[in-house]
Amino acid sequence: MKQRIVRILKHRLIQSSGLILSGSLIANALNYVFNVAMGRMLSPAQFGEMAALVTLFMIVAVPASTITFLLAKYIAQYQARDDMVGARTFYRQVFRQAFGVGVVLTGLFLLTVPFLQSYLHASRTPLLIFAVVMVTSLIAGVAR
Repeated sequence: MKQRIVRILKHRLIQSSGLILSGSLIANALNYVFNVAMGRMLSPAQFGEMAALVTLFMIVAVPASTITFLLAKYIAQYQARDDMVGARTFYRQVFRQAFGVGVVLTGLFLLTVPFLQSYLHASRTPLLIFAVVMVTSLIAGVAR
């Protein structure tokens, strides 16, 4: 019985899942510490502004993560066929498209900054910085 449990725990899937679970737990613990620290350092209005900006960033981070996973899948298929030229071409095409979409989304976001500023009761500077982060996160999703 003990050998069976040890064999199961040494299985690659179980070890990989354990690594992901551990990483998620650590990330969530650090997220909690960050929120507690910000709650102590900021006023309620500033904390609300920070929370709104973090939420906006998470909305942008989801498509960036999706791009990363999809790109990894298709690049792996190119590598399996030993077609590195096709992989590079595909990568460049996705990079250009992500940059273009990022620029368009940033332009649209910059047009909505006055509305968001009044709706979120936020200052203008963090929203403008967020606009730059929007393009960067999409490009980083491809580069990852």
